Amino acid sequence: KTIFNPAPAIPDLDPDFYRASDVFCCNESEAELLTGAAVASIEDAGQAGQELLRRGCSSVIITLGSRGCVVLSAQEPSSPSHHVPTKPVTTVDT
Repeated sequence: KTIFNPAPAIPDLDPDFYRASDVFCCNESEAELLTGAAVASIEDAGQAGQELLRRGCSSVIITLGSRGCVVLSAQEPSSPSHHVPTKPVTTVDT
């Protein structure tokens, strides 16, 4: 299995990367750059994830910082994205 994280993202990513990855994992900024759509909400992230599935990804994870992440699978293309929230944490500078 392969996990691909397109960081730092480039807008003209080779389409083979979408199809060759078992899990395509990017953050909200990378999803915006790759899809051309704003990712300002959890719903927007789900729509961006659907676009990445249309490009050939098997599974998509879009990380949203303190808002958690959304997960989508090509095995369930008609299912909405699944939001996984995070628990609040206190950041410690080490």
